[in-house]
Amino acid sequence: MDPKMDSGMGEPVYTLDEQLEMNSLPLDSSLSQSQILTLMDQLLNCEVTWYSGYSLAQTILTCLYAHRPSIVTTPWLQSYIKGVLETCGFIRDIILRARIFEEEDFQTPLFGLDLGPVSIPPSKKKKPSDKDESTKDDTKATSALLIEAEEFLMKSIKHFKDGAPDGSIESLEIGEALLARIKFCRSFLLVATNACRAAVTIAPSQVTAADTSKKKFDLRKKVIAALQTCNKAIKIGISQIPLISASSGLNSPLPDGIFQPKVGRRLQGHTPTRVIPIMSTENSLEFLGKLLNNLSEISNFVTFSEFTENFEEEPELHFSLPNILHFFSQMSSKNPDIIYRSLSMILFTSTAGKKIMGTIPISKIVKESMINFEIPKNKFNDATVVAFVEGTTEVMSTVIANWQLNRSRQRRRMGRSLEDWAPLQRLVFYHQFIFPKFIVAFFIVEYFSNLLLFWQDHSL
Repeated sequence: MDPKMDSGMGEPVYTLDEQLEMNSLPLDSSLSQSQILTLMDQLLNCEVTWYSGYSLAQTILTCLYAHRPSIVTTPWLQSYIKGVLETCGFIRDIILRARIFEEEDFQTPLFGLDLGPVSIPPSKKKKPSDKDESTKDDTKATSALLIEAEEFLMKSIKHFKDGAPDGSIESLEIGEALLARIKFCRSFLLVATNACRAAVTIAPSQVTAADTSKKKFDLRKKVIAALQTCNKAIKIGISQIPLISASSGLNSPLPDGIFQPKVGRRLQGHTPTRVIPIMSTENSLEFLGKLLNNLSEISNFVTFSEFTENFEEEPELHFSLPNILHFFSQMSSKNPDIIYRSLSMILFTSTAGKKIMGTIPISKIVKESMINFEIPKNKFNDATVVAFVEGTTEVMSTVIANWQLNRSRQRRRMGRSLEDWAPLQRLVFYHQFIFPKFIVAFFIVEYFSNLLLFWQDHSL
């Protein structure tokens, strides 16, 4: 067959099992620690490239060690690979729950790769016989491996600084470089785990219309606790990025065979045949820094808006329509990645209904904003006001959802939203003389319409 017609022709491509049978796969025990640094950075680059929208077969699966981490005998390398795979599993689960990704945003097929546990159940007491107990144990095992590797490296670095090296690290610089990568992997896994826990906690199966206000408050407390843990892990992760960048010069070239760019041709299912350019370490660290900062902003916005200083008592509502729209318009201008947009979608446009964090109706926020504009509470039972609240709630949830789309698809959706505001404007304008103070609500609608028009004019 003509090579132009069959991409599989040319140099042979071997799978992991074939390379193990031929003893052609370089074992990790034969790698120097500077080469292990290179392997870690290259795997991180593949991970970030997958997050940017490429196929798993073209990115993470090009590393044969990732197909079966158990063949790796070096403790910190095996824990690092497992941590990367589980982080990918949690992030994939968040993206699938949000259901806003397009084909240019994210590729979901796994091609038979086991990413480990892909969901975290909400924190609550369960019997040992529960089905998800093994999932929790597996996750804990990976985190424990990373902690052990971190403690081992810290102890080796201490011995090296004390002038009594134990021979486990080649140099102080390499030991610190390995430690920075392990710390980042563990913190990023913790971020993904708790973000997934927050998403599962407010899933439709956990929140029902019959739930009491106390149960809903308890669910929000769990979400806030997960996001606060995310914030702590984010700070650790961000602090390691400059250390990883500064130590990238210690890397040494890897032997051939560990990364196989064309191995996707031998995987199950339809895989892209072409070889793609993998992100550089510099671009990957920049991507991750931006991602962690964005996740920190959404966590801070939710926790600050929802809870007062007394965490144990039911708080007053601090969300407001202008604040929410201003926040999302500002974040959208940064063109955030699919991971941030998916978590934001889950938190603010719950699939359980038009509710924030699955428990706070957007209609309640609309009413609170109207009270702030001096709309009397006794008017809320009037048919006109009810129609206004229902219409604003519908459009509000649509606008929030539209802001979670990628920038290339937002403009058309926002244009449709402008048409949805028109009936509300007419409703308020027609009844401004019947309800004198209700005229102020007109400025709410005007504010949103002008904001959308401003976005539409400056989005190109």
